[in-house]
Amino acid sequence: MGSNGANGMNANLALGDIPGWDNHNHAGFADAGLATSDGSLRGFFTQWSWAYIEARMPQSEFRTYRTAISLGGDKDVANTIHQKYPIEQWIDESAEMLQFTTMGVAIRAGCEALYGEYDNTERLNQLMKEGRQQPPNYLWDKGCEVGNLKKICTISFGINRDHYSQKLYKWEPYLDPLFYPFPIKDFPRRGAMAQDFLHGFHLVLPSYMKRYGIGDIPTDFADYRDAVGKVVDGMLRDGAVSFKVISLYVRGLDFAAVEEKDAARVFADMSKGNLAERKAFEDYIARWIFSKLANSSRTPVNFHVSTTHTEPGTTLRMMDLTGLEETLFQDKGLSNQPFIITHAGAIYPGVRQVAALLFHYGNVYADCSEWSYYEFNGGVSAVVTMTEAVPGHKLLWGTDGTVPEIFTGSAILSRKMLADALQRRVDTGSLPRNLMVPLAERVLYKNAEKLYGFSVDA
Repeated sequence: MGSNGANGMNANLALGDIPGWDNHNHAGFADAGLATSDGSLRGFFTQWSWAYIEARMPQSEFRTYRTAISLGGDKDVANTIHQKYPIEQWIDESAEMLQFTTMGVAIRAGCEALYGEYDNTERLNQLMKEGRQQPPNYLWDKGCEVGNLKKICTISFGINRDHYSQKLYKWEPYLDPLFYPFPIKDFPRRGAMAQDFLHGFHLVLPSYMKRYGIGDIPTDFADYRDAVGKVVDGMLRDGAVSFKVISLYVRGLDFAAVEEKDAARVFADMSKGNLAERKAFEDYIARWIFSKLANSSRTPVNFHVSTTHTEPGTTLRMMDLTGLEETLFQDKGLSNQPFIITHAGAIYPGVRQVAALLFHYGNVYADCSEWSYYEFNGGVSAVVTMTEAVPGHKLLWGTDGTVPEIFTGSAILSRKMLADALQRRVDTGSLPRNLMVPLAERVLYKNAEKLYGFSVDA
């Protein structure tokens, strides 16, 4: 098994002779920075401290605070609440606990690879700041060199081609803003995850309409559906190689069949402020898009399937994929449309459930992104399970890198995770040694080449 790094840059990189194709990345998503991250190590851990903070504040004030620090939020309100509670102390306490997790190990590995530093926090923060003063693709490009990555599917609302090259960074736009044409303000579950994601969708949808020459968001059902078609077609013209659906953050993935007349009636009610039956329209327009793709480009659609995030939101019941199977995967009209279960259920509770779906449905795939900074040893076991149970062409590789440091660390650890899993199979006799490299090549890039229809070197 080869172990040399890309061009000798990282001699310890597992499977380093084999190029990588990252099926799930966020390069270019937030070049200007996230509202609560200043580009420092602490800024990164702030993003993962919300569960800790949410459990220590009244729900109403926590939600108000999260709204206030979001794009377009009231900074005075944010400052008032920030001063009322020891939020900075809570962030420090949360960060201290996170260092013991696989995420803590991954961010360390990424920082050491990019900067040669981690333990000297002051020096590290200075290096991180200097790196972010370079063009926005600079650190991502370095991470690709460290991890020997030749292709990245970057998930974003848009991608700046002045910085992110067409050859390396392939665009994977979000479809979700198209599902929610009217503002939603009912958030029954704990935390602020649903409100944050829906707020983001509402901010992005007008930009989609403007970008593709539609103007204001149509308030007529037929006009809106036509506009959705124009947006999807425009994204494909702009180079989209796949699409992403992250609605599991705000609802289940049971996209039921809905008659056009019923969807039109619900849309009319929604336009008047009555959102009681909004799921029916969401189901309809999502399936309409999937059917449009199935009957044209067959561009793959990735579904976010994972409980991992920074606070309560997605529940284990929502993670159950039987709803997705019974509504979409059983649809005869979508039997040729490729679907990808990203994060493959994020190890638990759904790996065997995902493996069963991949085994039974020829158009369903999965990637192992996120595992390498969520649960390393669980990820090794998950790769063993997935590669033992499903045909060799079904599993893709990925990092789910949200910032360059965790991306780089994940690229390093996920290769080691794959190598350890395949070695375990060889050692236990479940994989012939001469098939170890061919299977590693399939997972790291060849399966993506086949699915997307072009070479990792193209």
